[in-house]
Amino acid sequence: MTWHIAVFLVGLVAGNVALLVLGIIDLPKPGNLKLEDLLHPSNAVFKLYLITSAALFAKTHFMAWAQVWHGCKNNSFSKNPWDLATGNPNKPVLKTEQDLVKSTYHNIHGNDIENIPLTLILHTLLVLVQPTLQTAQFIMITYTVSRFLHSFWYSWYGSHEIRATLWSINCFANYAAVCQILAACYNL
Repeated sequence: MTWHIAVFLVGLVAGNVALLVLGIIDLPKPGNLKLEDLLHPSNAVFKLYLITSAALFAKTHFMAWAQVWHGCKNNSFSKNPWDLATGNPNKPVLKTEQDLVKSTYHNIHGNDIENIPLTLILHTLLVLVQPTLQTAQFIMITYTVSRFLHSFWYSWYGSHEIRATLWSINCFANYAAVCQILAACYNL
């Protein structure tokens, strides 16, 4: 049964709309700043965007290097036939799937590649609609911290339920960004 997924999705959208409608999250104020002021590090929202974007890039790239490190260490670069035995010559050749640590980092990196670029696009659009600093912090910091926690939990082989909860927090933050963008489009 998958009915709970539909309920979850409705909750993501309705929960974020309710936060806006009830005034718990401020509406954006597009047009308050000129573009040259908006896209300058002296703008606290843009500065936050720069910092969280750099952190998310570093995290994603770290996961790529972590799998390279473990592939070399464990001689498990055999996702491609031409990569067999290109790691540690003192270790038996392993396929990537046989190296749990490398596979885990590979999965985390893939999950980052699936999620973070779309979020960075949303955060770029969010900056452009000029949310309040508190709203931008709620969205960008929540997303960034939960991505790091998600990866930490995944790399320590924590339960799927906790990992799914952390991913759900990412979703909630992204839907909050979407609601801010749509609120700006419709002058709410």
